Amino acid sequence: AKGSVYEGKWKEGKKWGYGTARYASGNVYEGEWKANEKEGKGKMWYANGNVYEGDFKADRKEGKGKMWYASGNVYVGDFKADVRAGKGRLRYKSGKVQVGRYEGDKLVG
Repeated sequence: AKGSVYEGKWKEGKKWGYGTARYASGNVYEGEWKANEKEGKGKMWYANGNVYEGDFKADRKEGKGKMWYASGNVYVGDFKADVRAGKGRLRYKSGKVQVGRYEGDKLVG
């Protein structure tokens, strides 16, 4: 994307292997790439103050991960298609902990 900078490995003219991308939005990703997509283990710093560390697949958060929210809340658990999905634990800044199942980024049970 325009205004983005990538430093790292290339293969066949594509981001491939380990590298860091700094996006015009202010987001920064450091981790594994495959064919120009985030794939494998990585860490994403968002311009809004959130930080995600964990698994990526097809350029999205997918698998096991941990999200530190700018609010002070921390989620540890499953992600699918870039949102919380599956088993997870959310610890609020206050210390309260919720454990349950997530669908579409919402706690459902």
